[in-house]
Amino acid sequence: LKDFIQQTIIEDHPKQAKSLLTALDAWASGEKKLRIVDYGEAPPEPKIPRNVFSPKLSWYDVDEEELARQLTLLEWDYYAKIKPTEFLNQAWNKPQLRHLAPNVLTLIRKFNHLSEWVATKIVYPKGIKARVKIM
Repeated sequence: LKDFIQQTIIEDHPKQAKSLLTALDAWASGEKKLRIVDYGEAPPEPKIPRNVFSPKLSWYDVDEEELARQLTLLEWDYYAKIKPTEFLNQAWNKPQLRHLAPNVLTLIRKFNHLSEWVATKIVYPKGIKARVKIM
């Protein structure tokens, strides 16, 4: 792996190669341990609606827990792209620094869009009983 980094990656991506080599050396020397995440149990089985392939499928047909799980998976992609430096000085909150926090801004935009969608789905039906059923 070290040879690959030194022969292939270092020329085009010197900073990343140096970071990889440093991490690899720390791991090889025992200075750093590999982090193994054990959740203690397998993920739950997906709750797939019976009419999953129907053109009439609506989000009302999807189990609420499964909907939450799938939305979480979608949001994770945006969350995982955020770099720690994007949180410095609340850059996302200051017009002159926003360019320093593009991934935080994307996550905020996606969150707001999803929140608007949920609120719209709740208040769209006429009548309290229909709204309660949605919630």
